[in-house]
Amino acid sequence: EGLKIINKSNEAMLSLIGVACAKSDYIDTLAKIAPKLSSDKSFRENRSYFFTLLLQKSLILQFLKDDISIEHLKFPKTEHILSLAFENITDKNYKLISKNPKILRIKTKEGTFEITLSKKEKNVILIKEYMGDIVIKTHRIR
Repeated sequence: EGLKIINKSNEAMLSLIGVACAKSDYIDTLAKIAPKLSSDKSFRENRSYFFTLLLQKSLILQFLKDDISIEHLKFPKTEHILSLAFENITDKNYKLISKNPKILRIKTKEGTFEITLSKKEKNVILIKEYMGDIVIKTHRIR
């Protein structure tokens, strides 16, 4: 619903829409919202958060598709699963499960998750969170 009013919204509403999009893994939508946030400190913080997620998604896509090195990159830490994935990839804290398609397994204190690309949707990153051998949540980062 928020996407219908993006061009008509004030910065407070845009920030709310952007946070909802980030929580729902609609990262690409943040590219429309982030540039419009600048009038005060909290909006600029959201702008930086949204751009961080956008860049992390783009770099993980390149890493998965083109095998580029991203180990030398450091970004602000956020609570989003995409940031957790990015941080573990740049720290080389993953196990390569498959090369084609590339599948990574990451173990953290919070649990285990796997990262790969969607076979059905272009430029969508799949992150599956596991508890033991059971998938408890699947993120479609789009």
